[in-house]
Amino acid sequence: DASEACCACGGGGTTTVGSVTGAPVVTTISPTSQAPTQSVTRSPTTRPPTTNAPTTRAPTSFVASNCAVSADPCDIATGTEYEDLPRSASVGSRVCCLVSRCIEELQYELVQPTPTSNRVCGDYLQTCPADNQFLSGSRTITSDRICLPCQSCAAASQFELQPCTATSNTLCQGLTDCTTGIDFESVPSTASSDRLCQLLTTCVNFLEFESQPPSVSTDRQCSSLTRCTEDVQFEAIAPTLTTDRTCAQYVTVCGSSQFLVQDRSATSDRQCQNCRTCTSTEFQTAQCTATTDATCLTVSTCSFATQFERSPPTAT
Repeated sequence: DASEACCACGGGGTTTVGSVTGAPVVTTISPTSQAPTQSVTRSPTTRPPTTNAPTTRAPTSFVASNCAVSADPCDIATGTEYEDLPRSASVGSRVCCLVSRCIEELQYELVQPTPTSNRVCGDYLQTCPADNQFLSGSRTITSDRICLPCQSCAAASQFELQPCTATSNTLCQGLTDCTTGIDFESVPSTASSDRLCQLLTTCVNFLEFESQPPSVSTDRQCSSLTRCTEDVQFEAIAPTLTTDRTCAQYVTVCGSSQFLVQDRSATSDRQCQNCRTCTSTEFQTAQCTATTDATCLTVSTCSFATQFERSPPTAT
């Protein structure tokens, strides 16, 4: 007579385990994506003679395609099997399952297998789920790649030298600082480019003056100094580093009752002074000329006790 029984462990797929008295029982495990094909040969089972007594059967259920019903211990020591269903008095056999293998280059070991549980595999990340992330860190057989957020450059002090890619972070670089009084910002920075600094123009001493001072983003402006016309003008106000010279016309002419105190120069006009007029108690000893003043002396006073006035004083 022939009899059959089906036993179960969690998982999909079914296989039928049959037995015939005196013949070996062979269970074939179908290949899956997680375990290689393997045949397990069990020892012949000695069945008692058929009687009219009722037969006790194991509960009907299913066995996954990578599992087998066995009366022998599972091959746990080598790491190839784990015990999915332990042996019990009512069933009389255990269910042994092959430990799953993670697919190389596509999966990693998320949870290690134990004597009573299978290995759990996770899929490697191929790309990060968000646009503002990049893959960081190499994958291993027990860990996935890591996604990190792309760095944002500080707008006030940095620019983006290299944008964030699927596998690399944003590369930021500090902005160049222009030095006040030495250079100015000739080209402003952008989100992806540095600012450019240019040396300030230096005005030529005695020939130029600073007509417009520099700023953070503009150069110094220089202008040529005004030159006074020779023999026509003189320098009324001298130039400075930031102001032009001021010229004025020679205009002073000494009158007939004046004399020249100081002749004109490159920096001044003529200077005239009124000629001196002698008082009633004075007489003139020298007349006023174009370049000299008149001179006066005090008129002598006669002593009435011993002298008399021989001749009266005159203007000269």
